[in-house]
Amino acid sequence: MCICRNCSDSNKQPTCELSCDCWQGLLHIACTGLSESDLKITRRRANSLNLICNTRNGNLNQLGGIKTLIDSIQAQFTLALGKLKEDLTAQTSEVKNSIKPAVEPFGNFEEICNEVREREKRKKNIIVFGFPEQNDTVSTDTRSTKDDEIVNDILTFLQPNLDITILKSQRLGRFNAANANPRPIKVTLNNESDVFKYIGKANRLRTMDRFKNINVSTDRTPKQISYFKHLKSQLDERTKNGETNLKNRHVNNIPKIVSLNH
Repeated sequence: MCICRNCSDSNKQPTCELSCDCWQGLLHIACTGLSESDLKITRRRANSLNLICNTRNGNLNQLGGIKTLIDSIQAQFTLALGKLKEDLTAQTSEVKNSIKPAVEPFGNFEEICNEVREREKRKKNIIVFGFPEQNDTVSTDTRSTKDDEIVNDILTFLQPNLDITILKSQRLGRFNAANANPRPIKVTLNNESDVFKYIGKANRLRTMDRFKNINVSTDRTPKQISYFKHLKSQLDERTKNGETNLKNRHVNNIPKIVSLNH
């Protein structure tokens, strides 16, 4: 008894003389549609020749359609990806060409790490410039005590409602009585968030005679100082060319030139 893979009819022909290579099922010769010459070749079974029944062939046709669809989608995706890469390359090139380096580029990864560490160490500091020092007739401790009083007075004036927590204050550099320019004072606060609260009110110092020659700023690294000089140079150049209402401002704690018209 033969149940043919193609017709599933065991009465059509009592025996099956061929088998399907994919399913290993039996087939009627009449159901294969092969000619006599085709049968001779099939019976020899060359390694590169497979006999596939209608059921399997239908499945292969469906798979072929799915593969064609996948190939089409893949081609569209590849085209879109290529266009996206071209657009990104063009935009990146435009940005690079429009921005001049503000500072000398970092030479290596270690320099970047050092810069990050330096900024982390300085982030709670405020630098006070311009306040006269006590002369060399007083002791170091007396000068330090006087500086602490000055710092407290300045910060209280800037933010009278803010509790002041100063961890440390000290003059930067070695004391030199012959130096006409007073050494800056580095003030270390307890909270990083307080730094910009004071810096944001620095312009108030000009309204009081006692403090009008004093400036305060964040504790900047040499790289940051170079960047600020570059920004100031850009601001001066743009102002010289006729642009108005421009200022250097911190936007998300990043210094930028902004227009006050917007």
